[in-house]
Amino acid sequence: TGLISKPSQVLDGLWPSDSMPPGFGFTLQGGSDIDKNEYPDLIIGAFGASKVAVYRARAVVTVDAQLQLNPSIINPENKSCQLLGSETLVSCFTVRVSANVSGHGIPGTVVLNA
Repeated sequence: TGLISKPSQVLDGLWPSDSMPPGFGFTLQGGSDIDKNEYPDLIIGAFGASKVAVYRARAVVTVDAQLQLNPSIINPENKSCQLLGSETLVSCFTVRVSANVSGHGIPGTVVLNA
């Protein structure tokens, strides 16, 4: 147990420091919602550079999608539906797609493009 040896993300400063050694990350401030999206952003100070970097947190959206076919097994020999504008008989089935979207601070309406 303990800390994981391989980082999942590395934040680097974009500007050199006037002092040695460079001081990016000298100061950390979390819990501030700079962009008012209900997620805490991270402010990182760079000692000697007189600058800060703001890392904005974004919403995490979970989508639970389902695809249902009825009947679940399609028999290509069972041609009981007629193509529109044609006399051709084809196999038919119903497709139902549903999605549930959830997350903190996301809009009340979410558009999913197919």
